Amino acid sequence: MNLRYVNKHKLLAFILITIALLSLIFCFIIFISNAESSNQSQNEETKPEGSDTIIHTYSPQSEKSLEYKSIGNSRCSVVGIGGFEGSKLKIPEKSPYGETVVMIGKEAFAQCFELKEIIIPESVTSIGVMAFSSCSELESITIPSSVTSIGYSAFISCDKLNIIYCKPVTPPSTTASLNINSETKIFVPVGSSDAYKTAANWSKYASMIEELEM
Repeated sequence: MNLRYVNKHKLLAFILITIALLSLIFCFIIFISNAESSNQSQNEETKPEGSDTIIHTYSPQSEKSLEYKSIGNSRCSVVGIGGFEGSKLKIPEKSPYGETVVMIGKEAFAQCFELKEIIIPESVTSIGVMAFSSCSELESITIPSSVTSIGYSAFISCDKLNIIYCKPVTPPSTTASLNINSETKIFVPVGSSDAYKTAANWSKYASMIEELEM
């Protein structure tokens, strides 16, 4: 067999193998790039047209997936459940933009049927009207000592709510009934039960109020 012929075919085979390998490498690079782009898109924030609300589309188990609304001075309120999925929610003190969470907005968590436990951060001072209304599976909620006001009917139709840890020494003000389930136990700081039992819109729950070291 002609040696030149054999070498020619070996060279051709080498070229074809090299092209195939380069093609595989190129395809692998494209795959990695698309995967990174997909992950990045899951961590992006989107702003609905004509709205000041920022919806964070992080993973469903991340508190960053909540909806936040800027209210100025590096502060914001939580205004919706967003993409969060889960039964236990610990609201962060800061939004993904670094703004301090100081409010829970009106009906922010209304009809969030999966929530069973909610912990509100110490940065929050105000809880909006009907903020947790119709959270039918909600069993416990922790209200931090920083809260000074709670909107009316904040807990209406929370039929399974059996424990409220209310940490403020001074009863948060409210303009009307909170509509707390009659089976609920309200735990308040030691030495503050009398203040709660005589405060406007809290006095009706006097038999449900107990002191607890917090």
